[in-house]
Amino acid sequence: MKNYCKLTSNLRKNSVAGFTMVELLTAIATIGVLSAIATPSWRTFVENQQLNAAQERAYYGLREAQSQAKLTKSNWQMSIRETTVEGKAIAQWTIHPVYPSNFNLHQLNTWQNFNPEVTIDPDHSTLYRHPSGINQGIWRMQFNHHGHPNGQLGRITLSSRRSKASRHRCIFTSTLIGTLRTERDRACRKT
Repeated sequence: MKNYCKLTSNLRKNSVAGFTMVELLTAIATIGVLSAIATPSWRTFVENQQLNAAQERAYYGLREAQSQAKLTKSNWQMSIRETTVEGKAIAQWTIHPVYPSNFNLHQLNTWQNFNPEVTIDPDHSTLYRHPSGINQGIWRMQFNHHGHPNGQLGRITLSSRRSKASRHRCIFTSTLIGTLRTERDRACRKT
């Protein structure tokens, strides 16, 4: 028994705690494989959350413009644009009363930013867009004093800057009484 205790005591003194090189390399390889699998899923999740938040903001902006039109018994509109802020492209929105056509909407100080990773998809947006003049490039949706669309029906489509072709969120103004609805992905590309 004495020899056995002496032997285990010597083993404890001579052993070094830690991992072998093979164990360490296996752990690093496992972490690498797991991160390679998880990274694309995480990016997709983040992009979807950014688009959903932007769609929600645009939807409630349209609802607010519609509500203000009824409340004030005057025409209101939501305006959406792409602009550059500090050298980066960004989509913005604002709601305001309908101004005369020669009023420069770019000078409003009520523009609010969407997430910088969200852009407006011009190929799938059918709202009225100012073709020229001082308000060139601004999309708009107007509501009259009843909260009904004042002019063109249509949709605004938002997409991710990283994957424009696959992820879309849109808001439709689809009836003459001002019904708003949201869609995503393929339903946004239908004409």
